[in-house]
Amino acid sequence: MFASLPQLVVTLNLIGAALFVASPTYFTPAQYDRPLVVAEAKVVLGAATSAPTATPTATPSATATPLPLVEEVVIPATMDTPYGPITYTKILKDVWAVSYDSSCLGCNATTATGMRQGYGVVAVDPKVIPLYTRVYVPGYGIGVAGDVGGAVKGKIIDLGYDKLEGQWSARYVDVYVLAE
Repeated sequence: MFASLPQLVVTLNLIGAALFVASPTYFTPAQYDRPLVVAEAKVVLGAATSAPTATPTATPSATATPLPLVEEVVIPATMDTPYGPITYTKILKDVWAVSYDSSCLGCNATTATGMRQGYGVVAVDPKVIPLYTRVYVPGYGIGVAGDVGGAVKGKIIDLGYDKLEGQWSARYVDVYVLAE
């Protein structure tokens, strides 16, 4: 029937490929465990048309709320701060925050964007926080991403000061990206 072993292997692979068809997964494992919900038409007296309604087939204590299939869009939120209320669009969690001034090694009085270095100008990785973006850092205040640093890569922010006098100790913070 088969002239050689390689022909047999190729034929078996083709048969196996035809039997195994990978179907895309549309549900998460949590969605498979939810109670079955069946839509049925209910006749309402006085109504021109009937609309399908969902009837759970499981016990009444089971909830049949669907899981979202897409991510939620971030809606701007407002928060009260010592500097007044702020509106932010995103929170960057666990960002390593350090401080700098114009006297640090490799620093000068002018930033990469041409701003004067000092309090309120922060150095960021433009891939994480775009330049000219306004941010709020708890314990520091409001700043603008106006500089890049040689050691600022990834989730690191360098908080600008006029003169370093021990105001800030390096630590992890949440950075709030402010709305325009």
